[in-house]
Amino acid sequence: MGPPDAEVVLHFLPADSGGRKEPFRTVAGSWRPMLDMGRSDGLNGALVEFIGAEWASPGDTIKARIWFLSPQLQHGRLFEGMTFTVHEAQPAIAHGRVGKVLNAEMVKMA
Repeated sequence: MGPPDAEVVLHFLPADSGGRKEPFRTVAGSWRPMLDMGRSDGLNGALVEFIGAEWASPGDTIKARIWFLSPQLQHGRLFEGMTFTVHEAQPAIAHGRVGKVLNAEMVKMA
C-alpha cells in the first residue's frame, strides 16, 4: 500500500441518528467503507485508518487517513474542507471533511 490519498476528520453518527450501535476499530486495513464524495455516478470505496486512536464509538469525532480503492475517480476533485458521507451498506454512518489532500493528482485546481 502506498501513501494515503488524504487526511480527513470523521464524525460518527450516534446510534439514535442511524449510526452504528457498537464501537469499532481499524486494524491493518480492515475497514473499507464506501464514501459519497459527490459524484453522480456512485460511491467510492476506501480503506480507512484512524490517526492516534484504535477505537471509534458512535458520536465520536476522529482523524483518519484514507486510501481510495479507485483513486482515478477522485483525480482533480478534492480540496480542503470538502465534505462527504461514509456508508456501510445503505445508511450513512458518518460525515467527513477533508483536512489535507496528500495525493497531488487529486487536488482540485481553482
